[in-house]
Amino acid sequence: MKVRNRILSFALPLTLVPFMLTALAAYYFVIRADRIQQDEKQKKVLAEAIVNLRKEQEAARREIELIANLPAIAAYLEAATAPGDPSPAAVAFKESEARTILQLFANQSAYCLQLSLVDSHGQERVKFSKLPGDHPLDSVKGKDYFRRTLIHGTFQSPVEQVRPGRFASVLTFRVRRDRFLGAVVLHLSADVFQRSMRPLLVGHGLNTFLFDDRGIVFATSFRGSEEEACLQRIDLAKEAGSLLALPSLEVNASEVLSGERQFLFSAVPAEAFIRSIFEPQSGENWFLGVLQPKEALLQSTIAFQFAFFTILATAAGAVIWATARYSRRVTVPLERVAEATARIAQGNFDINLNVDTGDEVEDLAAAVKHMADDLKKYQEELVRSAKLAAIGEMASEISHEIQNRISGVSLWTQYLDAELDSKDPRREYLEEMKQGLGGFMGLLEDLKQFYKTPLLHLSEVNVNDLIRASVPMIEQRITERRISLELLLDPDLPAVTCDGEKIKSVILNLVINAIEAVEENGRIEIHTFSLDSGPERASRSEVKFSVRDNGCGIAEQDLARIFYPFYSTKGSGGGLGLAMASNIVSAHRGKIEVDSGVGEGTSFIVTLQASDVGPEIKSER
Repeated sequence: MKVRNRILSFALPLTLVPFMLTALAAYYFVIRADRIQQDEKQKKVLAEAIVNLRKEQEAARREIELIANLPAIAAYLEAATAPGDPSPAAVAFKESEARTILQLFANQSAYCLQLSLVDSHGQERVKFSKLPGDHPLDSVKGKDYFRRTLIHGTFQSPVEQVRPGRFASVLTFRVRRDRFLGAVVLHLSADVFQRSMRPLLVGHGLNTFLFDDRGIVFATSFRGSEEEACLQRIDLAKEAGSLLALPSLEVNASEVLSGERQFLFSAVPAEAFIRSIFEPQSGENWFLGVLQPKEALLQSTIAFQFAFFTILATAAGAVIWATARYSRRVTVPLERVAEATARIAQGNFDINLNVDTGDEVEDLAAAVKHMADDLKKYQEELVRSAKLAAIGEMASEISHEIQNRISGVSLWTQYLDAELDSKDPRREYLEEMKQGLGGFMGLLEDLKQFYKTPLLHLSEVNVNDLIRASVPMIEQRITERRISLELLLDPDLPAVTCDGEKIKSVILNLVINAIEAVEENGRIEIHTFSLDSGPERASRSEVKFSVRDNGCGIAEQDLARIFYPFYSTKGSGGGLGLAMASNIVSAHRGKIEVDSGVGEGTSFIVTLQASDVGPEIKSER
């Protein structure tokens, strides 16, 4: 609990304080970035609106330029203003042709509000209007206007009001051949410019309007009457003058109260629709105004604040919960490990650590469990070694005493062998006695050798050579039982440092066991392999050989005891062969393994260290 309290007391402040500071800084920068992003977005959509307005104006300019350049228009003005008394029929014919062209344009053009043909004296010769009533074009009567048209060829006058609530701008283009004849005058329709601004309402929530530096509104695109009422409260001429006074024409924003609602008003220069070499006149500077409900921005900010602080509180709670849980995840397993080590120190190696953390704590618990298992194994090995040492010493003394006692029996057997005639029927009993004594003496000798540390005479040998040398010794037994023996030897097998004769005895012992395990016409395979060769893959530092058979196999309950002395699954034999083989392999710092199943055959695998990397083995001579 002390460790857990320390983790909670230090980890929580170290985690929460930087977390809260980072969160608050993120909140500030996100709010600021959101406002900047909104401003940039508004500038972008307003720039798109200005581009659309300019496209509409240029399209109208191209259309009126096309009309003004038609020969029939120039021919009519030339005939109507020619000196002398022109033929009325000729003038009427040319006027009819000009009227037809202008009528067709007025009917089909989306930009036409009023269309007129004016001669160089300012007299309106032809007029088509989509407005009710008669609206004389006072704006085109003036020497300055015609002087500008004559010099520039095209001219756009300021915004004018042609009727209450209806605004338009006059666009002219001169008509001339070798001299100035007149102008085609087009009153632009406000609907065209409103159509260009209307897409801003879709997805952006902006209410836009187009006005000039005199404060006259040309076109609007509003959601409802509240925006119209708000527009009446704004001094557009003053706002335009403030914008023109700035060194760089930046967006000017202000708050406007209309009834119970607040709006944010901003305007951006739409650039002068005309560039004149003369001093700018009133109405030539145009602006795009924007009205935006302030509560919409506040609602988005409030919604963000609510979401932010909700997430912040949730994250802080998650940090506290995770820290407490993680501290428990670390300290509880550590307490189990501490208790386990205390039991190990008391000699109790049967511990069970259920730690599943997936980190270094789990690795530590696994290491402690592995250490306990190894200590238990070493303890069992020590006890076994002590028992074997005691048994070996006792067996050696017993064997010595038995040999001393039986030597007399052996002498009497030799005496009887010399006394009895070769045809004496009692010689059969004598031979059985001699064989029994010989087997008994051999068993005593094997028993003495098993409980002694093998004496190794080391040299570098090739296991393949040992296998080839062992085959002739068991060849007769293999032939008699018609057993198939197959050698699968790795030609690139590294040499090993070992006692060749003793390893050969291990090979013979394993092959003899395989012969006794298979039936007639059985199969035995001897493999040698190292890196990437053979059915099992070993590292290059190891040399392995295996003896496999397709015999009856070994039951699972017998596998753990087949290397015990005097344990045998066969009806004959002393049960020391595999035990001695295991003893010899262990003396070489190797290992012997078995893989078997009833009815599936048996495979003994022996692993030895190669000469270049093998451990140092004591050689006793």
